[in-house]
Amino acid sequence: MTMMVPVPEEVVAIQKMLTNLAERNVTNLILDLTNNGGGDVSFASLLPTIFFPTQDKTINAHLLRFRVTPSIAALAGADLADNNTDTLWEPHMFADKFSGTPFITNFSLQPEEVYLDYTLIADPKITHRWINDVTKITILTDGQCGSACGMTADKFVSRHGVKAMAVGGFNGLALSMFSFAGAASIALDVIVEAYTDLKVAAPLANLPYKGTYRCGFIEVVSGDTTALEYNPAYYSAAYRLDYTPETARHQDKLWGAVSATAWA
Repeated sequence: MTMMVPVPEEVVAIQKMLTNLAERNVTNLILDLTNNGGGDVSFASLLPTIFFPTQDKTINAHLLRFRVTPSIAALAGADLADNNTDTLWEPHMFADKFSGTPFITNFSLQPEEVYLDYTLIADPKITHRWINDVTKITILTDGQCGSACGMTADKFVSRHGVKAMAVGGFNGLALSMFSFAGAASIALDVIVEAYTDLKVAAPLANLPYKGTYRCGFIEVVSGDTTALEYNPAYYSAAYRLDYTPETARHQDKLWGAVSATAWA
């Protein structure tokens, strides 16, 4: 899910890939999200816009619940005033739920629902044969798709009607198309570093020993306004596959089974 290049370059790379697939007469696409624990939340917003472009920015932006404390407000205010430092609490990244206007001033001090990555829209010049065609796209997951991966799956399925296929699990037990659609699970040292860089008193301190501690700081809201962060609810996939000795060992064999099921 994470692509460690700037967003404009991601779009160019994806356009080249889709053009190459079209030249090879590929008709159907499997978006393989198996064993994907998450990644870049901006890319999670970007990917659906490439297949389902729209001028309605609310469709692919992530609606989330954002709890603002005095220390977070102080950090966000310092971020606004500093043109050389950008943190995950930069108010310009968020937009008001009702007006759709990105924040140009600091956040209020109460929990509210806002949009994340509201201004992130794929290049409208991108073209390929799969635009707005849910019949030729399917998502493959294994129940471990989480965080940013879950956000992407939620957008494709809940907002655009793409059918998901879940593989694996245990006999007789439900398997969700993703584990949780967190949004931002952030490392403690990154939080402390943001406060340090902006010269704001940090409410937390780094661990006194070697290790990593991560915590969520925003909750994603699904298309049905259900909070998804660490929500144990079951999100059913349209199809369910069992692993075989062949598909468990060979990804191409798994894709063949997916194709035979989704486009039988």
